[in-house]
Amino acid sequence: MVKYDFQVERFKYAGIGARSIGGLHTLILMRLAFIFRLEGGSGRSGSAEGSDIAIEIGFYLAEYELARLGLIPRIDARFFESIIPWSNFNHRDTYKTPWVTSDIPDWAFECAAQLHPAWDKLSQGVKRLMARNTLQILDRNTQKPVDRVICYTEDGASSLEEITSRTGGTGQALRLACQHGVPIVNVGNSAHRAEIESYIAERAMIWKEAYGIDLMQITESAYWDSPTGGKVVTGDAIAHCENGGSNVLVHNANIHNSFGRGFALSLYRRYPQSFVVDSATVKGDKSKLGTLSVANVISPQGNPFSIINIYGQPFMNADPGVCCLDYAALQKGLDEVKLRYGSDSIAYPMIGSGLAGGSWLTISRMLRKTFEGVDHTLCRF
Repeated sequence: MVKYDFQVERFKYAGIGARSIGGLHTLILMRLAFIFRLEGGSGRSGSAEGSDIAIEIGFYLAEYELARLGLIPRIDARFFESIIPWSNFNHRDTYKTPWVTSDIPDWAFECAAQLHPAWDKLSQGVKRLMARNTLQILDRNTQKPVDRVICYTEDGASSLEEITSRTGGTGQALRLACQHGVPIVNVGNSAHRAEIESYIAERAMIWKEAYGIDLMQITESAYWDSPTGGKVVTGDAIAHCENGGSNVLVHNANIHNSFGRGFALSLYRRYPQSFVVDSATVKGDKSKLGTLSVANVISPQGNPFSIINIYGQPFMNADPGVCCLDYAALQKGLDEVKLRYGSDSIAYPMIGSGLAGGSWLTISRMLRKTFEGVDHTLCRF
Protein backbone atom coordinates (compact mmCIF):
# COMPACT_ATOMS: atom_id res chain seq x y z
CA MET A 1 0.00 0.00 0.00
CA VAL A 2 1.33 3.44 -0.92
CA LYS A 3 1.70 5.64 2.16
CA TYR A 4 -0.53 8.69 1.83
CA ASP A 5 -0.81 11.65 4.19
CA PHE A 6 -4.48 12.57 4.55
CA GLN A 7 -3.68 15.67 6.63
CA VAL A 8 -1.95 17.61 3.85
CA GLU A 9 -3.95 20.23 1.95
CA ARG A 10 -3.30 19.92 -1.79
CA PHE A 11 -5.90 22.24 -3.35
CA LYS A 12 -8.83 24.50 -2.51
CA TYR A 13 -12.28 24.31 -4.04
CA ALA A 14 -15.70 25.91 -3.74
CA GLY A 15 -18.66 23.53 -3.68
CA ILE A 16 -21.82 25.50 -4.43
CA GLY A 17 -25.02 25.43 -6.44
CA ALA A 18 -28.79 25.55 -6.65
CA ARG A 19 -31.14 24.63 -3.84
CA SER A 20 -33.44 22.90 -6.32
CA ILE A 21 -31.42 19.83 -7.29
CA GLY A 22 -32.41 16.30 -8.23
CA GLY A 23 -31.33 13.05 -6.66
CA LEU A 24 -28.83 12.08 -9.36
CA HIS A 25 -26.93 15.37 -9.14
CA THR A 26 -27.05 15.28 -5.33
CA LEU A 27 -25.21 11.96 -5.26
CA ILE A 28 -22.65 13.20 -7.78
CA LEU A 29 -21.82 16.23 -5.62
CA MET A 30 -21.66 14.11 -2.46
CA ARG A 31 -19.20 11.74 -4.15
CA LEU A 32 -17.07 14.52 -5.58
CA ALA A 33 -16.72 16.16 -2.16
CA PHE A 34 -15.87 12.76 -0.64
CA ILE A 35 -13.11 12.18 -3.21
CA PHE A 36 -11.78 15.71 -2.88
CA ARG A 37 -11.37 15.24 0.88
CA LEU A 38 -9.46 11.99 0.34
CA GLU A 39 -7.22 13.71 -2.16
CA GLY A 40 -6.38 16.76 -0.05
CA GLY A 41 -9.07 19.16 -1.18
CA SER A 42 -10.06 21.92 1.20
CA GLY A 43 -13.64 22.99 0.51
CA ARG A 44 -15.89 25.97 1.06
CA SER A 45 -19.64 26.09 0.79
CA GLY A 46 -22.65 27.94 2.14
CA SER A 47 -24.90 25.52 4.09
CA ALA A 48 -27.95 26.20 1.90
CA GLU A 49 -30.28 23.31 1.14
CA GLY A 50 -29.62 21.32 -2.01
CA SER A 51 -26.16 21.51 -3.56
CA ASP A 52 -24.36 23.07 -0.57
CA ILE A 53 -25.62 20.48 1.91
CA ALA A 54 -24.81 17.62 -0.50
CA ILE A 55 -21.20 18.79 -0.73
CA GLU A 56 -20.88 19.36 3.00
CA ILE A 57 -22.23 15.90 3.78
CA GLY A 58 -19.86 14.36 1.24
CA PHE A 59 -16.95 16.01 3.04
CA TYR A 60 -18.19 14.87 6.45
CA LEU A 61 -18.67 11.27 5.31
CA ALA A 62 -15.08 11.14 4.07
CA GLU A 63 -13.74 12.79 7.22
CA TYR A 64 -15.68 10.33 9.39
CA GLU A 65 -14.46 7.34 7.38
CA LEU A 66 -10.83 8.48 7.59
CA ALA A 67 -11.15 8.87 11.36
CA ARG A 68 -12.92 5.51 11.69
CA LEU A 69 -10.10 3.77 9.85
CA GLY A 70 -7.46 5.55 11.93
CA LEU A 71 -6.06 7.36 8.88
CA ILE A 72 -6.49 10.71 10.65
CA PRO A 73 -6.49 11.17 14.44
CA ARG A 74 -9.94 12.79 14.66
CA ILE A 75 -12.59 14.73 12.76
CA ASP A 76 -11.65 18.41 12.55
CA ALA A 77 -12.55 21.54 10.60
CA ARG A 78 -9.34 22.15 8.70
CA PHE A 79 -10.56 20.81 5.37
CA PHE A 80 -13.93 22.51 5.13
CA GLU A 81 -15.48 25.89 5.81
CA SER A 82 -19.20 26.50 5.52
CA ILE A 83 -19.92 30.22 5.48
CA ILE A 84 -23.42 31.19 6.57
CA PRO A 85 -24.78 34.75 6.18
CA TRP A 86 -26.10 34.95 9.73
CA SER A 87 -26.25 32.82 12.86
CA ASN A 88 -28.64 29.85 12.71
CA PHE A 89 -29.05 30.16 8.93
CA ASN A 90 -30.76 26.95 7.78
CA HIS A 91 -30.64 25.80 11.42
CA ARG A 92 -26.82 25.67 11.31
CA ASP A 93 -25.22 26.26 14.69
CA THR A 94 -21.71 27.73 14.59
CA TYR A 95 -21.07 26.45 18.12
CA LYS A 96 -21.97 22.82 17.42
CA THR A 97 -20.42 22.46 13.95
CA PRO A 98 -16.76 23.55 13.96
CA TRP A 99 -16.51 24.22 10.21
CA VAL A 100 -19.50 26.61 10.15
CA THR A 101 -18.90 30.36 10.49
CA SER A 102 -21.03 33.50 10.10
CA ASP A 103 -18.06 35.89 10.21
CA ILE A 104 -18.06 38.00 7.02
CA PRO A 105 -15.35 40.70 6.72
CA ASP A 106 -16.10 44.16 5.30
CA TRP A 107 -14.04 43.61 2.14
CA ALA A 108 -16.38 40.77 1.12
CA PHE A 109 -19.30 43.24 1.04
CA GLU A 110 -17.25 45.69 -1.03
CA CYS A 111 -16.35 42.94 -3.52
CA ALA A 112 -19.97 41.78 -3.79
CA ALA A 113 -21.14 45.36 -4.35
CA GLN A 114 -18.81 45.69 -7.34
CA LEU A 115 -20.24 42.56 -8.94
CA HIS A 116 -23.96 43.03 -8.31
CA PRO A 117 -25.76 45.31 -10.82
CA ALA A 118 -28.36 46.54 -8.28
CA TRP A 119 -26.50 46.42 -4.97
CA ASP A 120 -28.20 49.51 -3.47
CA LYS A 121 -31.63 47.96 -4.01
CA LEU A 122 -30.84 44.80 -2.05
CA SER A 123 -31.98 44.20 1.52
CA GLN A 124 -29.34 43.76 4.22
CA GLY A 125 -30.10 40.05 4.34
CA VAL A 126 -29.53 39.59 0.60
CA LYS A 127 -26.35 41.67 0.83
CA ARG A 128 -25.04 39.29 3.46
CA LEU A 129 -25.89 36.36 1.20
CA MET A 130 -23.97 37.95 -1.69
CA ALA A 131 -20.98 38.73 0.57
CA ARG A 132 -21.09 35.13 1.80
CA ASN A 133 -20.81 34.04 -1.83
CA THR A 134 -17.63 36.12 -2.16
CA LEU A 135 -15.99 34.12 0.62
CA GLN A 136 -16.81 30.87 -1.15
CA ILE A 137 -14.45 31.92 -3.95
CA LEU A 138 -11.89 34.19 -2.23
CA ASP A 139 -9.92 33.34 0.92
CA ARG A 140 -11.02 35.46 3.89
CA ASN A 141 -7.39 36.19 4.88
CA THR A 142 -5.43 36.36 1.63
CA GLN A 143 -8.29 37.09 -0.82
CA LYS A 144 -6.76 34.51 -3.14
CA PRO A 145 -9.22 32.47 -5.22
CA VAL A 146 -9.90 28.76 -4.93
CA ASP A 147 -8.31 26.42 -7.44
CA ARG A 148 -11.61 25.12 -8.82
CA VAL A 149 -15.39 25.28 -8.46
CA ILE A 150 -17.74 22.31 -8.45
CA CYS A 151 -21.40 23.12 -8.67
CA TYR A 152 -24.88 22.35 -9.96
CA THR A 153 -27.16 24.85 -11.64
CA GLU A 154 -30.14 24.12 -13.85
CA ASP A 155 -28.57 25.80 -16.89
CA GLY A 156 -25.16 24.12 -16.49
CA ALA A 157 -23.31 27.46 -16.69
CA SER A 158 -19.52 27.22 -16.55
CA SER A 159 -18.44 30.49 -18.19
CA LEU A 160 -19.35 34.16 -17.91
CA GLU A 161 -21.24 34.03 -21.20
CA GLU A 162 -23.39 31.13 -20.00
CA ILE A 163 -24.54 32.75 -16.75
CA THR A 164 -28.22 33.71 -17.01
CA SER A 165 -31.20 34.27 -14.74
CA ARG A 166 -31.59 30.47 -14.66
CA THR A 167 -28.21 30.25 -12.92
CA GLY A 168 -29.91 31.73 -9.87
CA GLY A 169 -28.06 33.10 -6.85
CA THR A 170 -25.08 30.88 -7.65
CA GLY A 171 -24.41 33.20 -10.59
CA GLN A 172 -22.80 35.79 -8.28
CA ALA A 173 -20.13 33.34 -7.13
CA LEU A 174 -19.63 31.98 -10.64
CA ARG A 175 -19.09 35.50 -12.01
CA LEU A 176 -16.42 36.08 -9.38
CA ALA A 177 -14.78 32.75 -10.21
CA CYS A 178 -14.73 33.68 -13.92
CA GLN A 179 -13.25 37.06 -13.07
CA HIS A 180 -10.33 35.28 -11.39
CA GLY A 181 -9.93 32.60 -14.05
CA VAL A 182 -11.07 29.76 -11.79
CA PRO A 183 -12.19 26.66 -13.74
CA ILE A 184 -15.82 25.68 -13.16
CA VAL A 185 -17.21 22.16 -13.35
CA ASN A 186 -21.01 22.23 -13.43
CA VAL A 187 -22.70 18.84 -13.19
CA GLY A 188 -25.84 20.43 -14.60
CA ASN A 189 -23.94 20.48 -17.88
CA SER A 190 -24.46 17.09 -19.56
CA ALA A 191 -20.91 16.98 -20.95
CA HIS A 192 -19.41 17.86 -17.55
CA ARG A 193 -21.65 15.34 -15.85
CA ALA A 194 -20.49 12.49 -18.10
CA GLU A 195 -16.84 13.36 -17.45
CA ILE A 196 -17.38 13.63 -13.70
CA GLU A 197 -19.26 10.33 -13.48
CA SER A 198 -16.35 8.65 -15.25
CA TYR A 199 -13.87 10.37 -12.93
CA ILE A 200 -15.85 9.31 -9.84
CA ALA A 201 -15.99 5.67 -10.98
CA GLU A 202 -12.24 5.63 -11.63
CA ARG A 203 -11.24 7.28 -8.35
CA ALA A 204 -13.72 5.20 -6.35
CA MET A 205 -12.09 2.01 -7.60
CA ILE A 206 -8.61 3.30 -6.74
CA TRP A 207 -9.54 4.25 -3.18
CA LYS A 208 -11.41 1.01 -2.59
CA GLU A 209 -8.42 -1.05 -3.72
CA ALA A 210 -5.88 1.04 -1.81
CA TYR A 211 -7.65 1.56 1.52
CA GLY A 212 -10.90 -0.41 1.40
CA ILE A 213 -12.92 2.82 1.30
CA ASP A 214 -16.13 2.06 -0.58
CA LEU A 215 -17.20 5.63 -1.20
CA MET A 216 -19.95 4.63 -3.63
CA GLN A 217 -21.70 2.50 -1.02
CA ILE A 218 -21.05 4.96 1.82
CA THR A 219 -22.62 7.87 -0.07
CA GLU A 220 -25.47 5.75 -1.43
CA SER A 221 -26.40 4.58 2.07
CA ALA A 222 -26.08 8.06 3.60
CA TYR A 223 -28.28 9.50 0.86
CA TRP A 224 -31.15 7.00 1.19
CA ASP A 225 -30.83 6.74 4.98
CA SER A 226 -31.12 10.50 5.49
CA PRO A 227 -33.50 10.68 8.47
CA THR A 228 -36.94 12.26 8.49
CA GLY A 229 -37.10 12.58 12.27
CA GLY A 230 -40.07 10.22 12.47
CA LYS A 231 -40.58 6.49 12.69
CA VAL A 232 -39.38 4.20 9.92
CA VAL A 233 -41.01 0.93 8.90
CA THR A 234 -40.20 -1.45 6.09
CA GLY A 235 -43.15 -2.09 3.82
CA ASP A 236 -45.85 -0.62 1.66
CA ALA A 237 -47.27 2.71 2.90
CA ILE A 238 -50.74 1.73 1.66
CA ALA A 239 -50.71 -1.55 3.61
CA HIS A 240 -49.39 0.32 6.64
CA CYS A 241 -52.49 2.53 6.66
CA GLU A 242 -54.82 -0.34 5.75
CA ASN A 243 -53.67 -2.17 8.86
CA GLY A 244 -54.23 0.85 11.11
CA GLY A 245 -50.60 2.00 11.36
CA SER A 246 -51.53 5.57 10.39
CA ASN A 247 -54.75 7.32 9.46
CA VAL A 248 -53.30 9.82 6.94
CA LEU A 249 -51.39 8.78 3.81
CA VAL A 250 -49.46 11.52 1.99
CA HIS A 251 -47.88 11.29 -1.46
CA ASN A 252 -46.66 13.58 -4.23
CA ALA A 253 -48.88 14.03 -7.31
CA ASN A 254 -48.35 15.74 -10.64
CA ILE A 255 -50.75 18.42 -11.86
CA HIS A 256 -51.73 16.52 -15.03
CA ASN A 257 -54.24 14.08 -13.47
CA SER A 258 -51.91 11.20 -14.29
CA PHE A 259 -51.77 8.23 -11.92
CA GLY A 260 -50.18 5.96 -14.52
CA ARG A 261 -46.90 4.99 -12.84
CA GLY A 262 -45.16 4.47 -9.53
CA PHE A 263 -46.81 4.87 -6.14
CA ALA A 264 -49.75 6.75 -7.64
CA LEU A 265 -50.60 3.78 -9.85
CA SER A 266 -50.66 1.47 -6.80
CA LEU A 267 -53.03 3.91 -5.12
CA TYR A 268 -55.27 4.08 -8.16
CA ARG A 269 -55.55 0.29 -8.39
CA ARG A 270 -56.42 -0.16 -4.73
CA TYR A 271 -58.25 3.07 -4.00
CA PRO A 272 -59.56 4.67 -7.20
CA GLN A 273 -61.17 7.36 -5.02
CA SER A 274 -57.73 9.00 -4.89
CA PHE A 275 -57.81 9.37 -8.68
CA VAL A 276 -61.44 10.52 -8.65
CA VAL A 277 -60.67 13.52 -6.42
CA ASP A 278 -57.57 14.25 -8.50
CA SER A 279 -59.61 14.16 -11.72
CA ALA A 280 -62.00 16.72 -10.23
CA THR A 281 -59.17 19.29 -10.42
CA VAL A 282 -58.21 21.12 -13.63
CA LYS A 283 -55.65 19.17 -15.66
CA GLY A 284 -52.32 20.99 -16.02
CA ASP A 285 -53.41 23.94 -13.89
CA LYS A 286 -50.21 25.34 -12.31
CA SER A 287 -52.24 27.09 -9.63
CA LYS A 288 -52.75 23.63 -8.11
CA LEU A 289 -49.07 23.50 -7.10
CA GLY A 290 -48.82 23.35 -3.32
CA THR A 291 -52.48 22.45 -2.83
CA LEU A 292 -54.11 19.19 -1.74
CA SER A 293 -56.91 16.91 -2.83
CA VAL A 294 -58.26 14.39 -0.31
CA ALA A 295 -59.94 11.02 -0.58
CA ASN A 296 -61.37 9.51 2.61
CA VAL A 297 -61.43 5.71 2.37
CA ILE A 298 -61.94 2.60 4.48
CA SER A 299 -59.57 -0.34 4.13
CA PRO A 300 -60.73 -3.97 3.73
CA GLN A 301 -59.61 -4.41 7.33
CA GLY A 302 -62.13 -1.74 8.38
CA ASN A 303 -59.63 1.02 9.14
CA PRO A 304 -60.53 4.51 7.86
CA PHE A 305 -57.77 6.76 6.53
CA SER A 306 -57.33 9.82 4.33
CA ILE A 307 -55.28 9.80 1.12
CA ILE A 308 -53.67 13.19 0.50
CA ASN A 309 -52.51 14.13 -3.00
CA ILE A 310 -49.97 16.95 -2.67
CA TYR A 311 -49.52 18.72 -6.00
CA GLY A 312 -45.77 19.11 -6.02
CA GLN A 313 -44.87 18.16 -9.57
CA PRO A 314 -45.48 20.53 -12.50
CA PHE A 315 -44.25 18.24 -15.29
CA MET A 316 -43.07 14.70 -16.08
CA ASN A 317 -39.83 13.52 -17.66
CA ALA A 318 -38.36 10.01 -17.89
CA ASP A 319 -34.75 11.29 -17.81
CA PRO A 320 -33.32 10.43 -14.34
CA GLY A 321 -31.17 13.56 -14.58
CA VAL A 322 -34.21 15.83 -14.68
CA CYS A 323 -35.84 16.91 -11.43
CA CYS A 324 -39.59 17.29 -11.99
CA LEU A 325 -40.30 18.21 -8.38
CA ASP A 326 -41.16 21.74 -7.30
CA TYR A 327 -39.72 21.90 -3.78
CA ALA A 328 -41.57 25.09 -2.87
CA ALA A 329 -44.87 23.47 -3.88
CA LEU A 330 -44.09 20.32 -1.92
CA GLN A 331 -43.17 22.41 1.12
CA LYS A 332 -46.39 24.39 0.87
CA GLY A 333 -48.35 21.15 0.65
CA LEU A 334 -46.55 19.63 3.64
CA ASP A 335 -47.24 22.78 5.67
CA GLU A 336 -50.94 22.46 4.83
CA VAL A 337 -50.91 18.77 5.81
CA LYS A 338 -49.42 19.67 9.18
CA LEU A 339 -51.98 22.44 9.67
CA ARG A 340 -54.95 20.19 8.88
CA TYR A 341 -53.73 16.79 10.08
CA GLY A 342 -51.00 17.59 12.62
CA SER A 343 -52.87 15.80 15.41
CA ASP A 344 -53.26 12.62 13.34
CA SER A 345 -50.76 9.89 12.47
CA ILE A 346 -49.18 10.62 9.08
CA ALA A 347 -47.49 8.08 6.80
CA TYR A 348 -45.69 8.55 3.49
CA PRO A 349 -43.48 6.67 1.04
CA MET A 350 -40.15 8.20 -0.07
CA ILE A 351 -42.24 11.06 -1.36
CA GLY A 352 -41.00 12.93 -4.43
CA SER A 353 -37.74 10.99 -4.75
CA GLY A 354 -38.85 8.36 -7.26
CA LEU A 355 -40.26 9.21 -10.69
CA ALA A 356 -40.35 12.91 -9.76
CA GLY A 357 -36.54 12.83 -9.50
CA GLY A 358 -36.33 14.87 -6.29
CA SER A 359 -33.40 14.62 -3.92
CA TRP A 360 -34.18 12.47 -0.89
CA LEU A 361 -31.46 14.36 0.98
CA THR A 362 -33.46 17.57 0.57
CA ILE A 363 -36.91 16.00 0.99
CA SER A 364 -36.01 14.11 4.17
CA ARG A 365 -34.75 17.36 5.71
CA MET A 366 -37.99 19.08 4.70
CA LEU A 367 -40.02 16.35 6.40
CA ARG A 368 -37.86 16.51 9.52
CA LYS A 369 -38.35 20.26 9.92
CA THR A 370 -42.01 20.38 8.90
CA PHE A 371 -43.28 17.44 10.93
CA GLU A 372 -41.36 18.15 14.12
CA GLY A 373 -43.68 17.29 17.01
CA VAL A 374 -46.02 15.30 14.71
CA ASP A 375 -46.58 11.52 14.68
CA HIS A 376 -45.19 10.60 11.25
CA THR A 377 -43.84 7.45 9.65
CA LEU A 378 -41.67 6.80 6.61
CA CYS A 379 -42.60 3.56 4.86
CA ARG A 380 -39.57 2.20 2.98
CA PHE A 381 -40.70 -0.37 0.42
